[in-house]
Amino acid sequence: MKKIIILFFISILFLAGCQVEPEAPIEPPVYFINYSPAAKPVLPALYACAAEFPDVIFSPKEKYYSALDSTGNLFILLGEPEILPAFSAPLVYDEVILVTNPANPITEWSDFRLINLVNGRIDNWDYLSWEGEVDLWLPVSQDEVSFLFNLHVLDGNPISQTVNLTSDHQEIVEAVIADPKAMGIVPTSFAVGDLTAHSLNIRIPLLAVLDSEPDEIQQEFLVCLQGEIGQAELSSSYEVLH
Repeated sequence: MKKIIILFFISILFLAGCQVEPEAPIEPPVYFINYSPAAKPVLPALYACAAEFPDVIFSPKEKYYSALDSTGNLFILLGEPEILPAFSAPLVYDEVILVTNPANPITEWSDFRLINLVNGRIDNWDYLSWEGEVDLWLPVSQDEVSFLFNLHVLDGNPISQTVNLTSDHQEIVEAVIADPKAMGIVPTSFAVGDLTAHSLNIRIPLLAVLDSEPDEIQQEFLVCLQGEIGQAELSSSYEVLH
């Protein structure tokens, strides 16, 4: 009897030792996608394409582009950065525009007039046959819209301390909607139908850039953004590729 008991316990120990350890769950790969504040309207397309990859986690994050951000992550921004990275792909086209309140009667906006408004030489609408103080809104200097506006219009002319600077393009839109005396510089992807848009002839691509060649998943994600799903989402805010 004692032998049987001993053999029974030995069998239990043997079977316990033979049990296969359960496999640890496979963690899905995580891909960070950075986008600049000027590219925020791209978010619905990012989420739509991310839904096509159920086994991958895509994590979007808003930040300003810097050449120091060489992390292997996709970055979406408006226009080419000063230092072009190893890889870039156009997603859609956008335009930097001047927006005014519909109550503003002024329709002619030369570069000379804009320069004088920005540098403070003109701070009152009386100079332009209207009335009241000018309430001008611009993106902060780190923003690519500010860079493009300076490159194509200001040409290095200074910005007055009275100009409102913000990192939020939607804040500019809302300020101009709320105040007939306000005006601002924004991408057309942010402009709503309640505002009057004035072209500055600054049409640029929205780019996805990377400091190296994209891997297979990144390539497929970009194909989605440039394809039917991505372009359908982007078409509500941008001029699409096709």
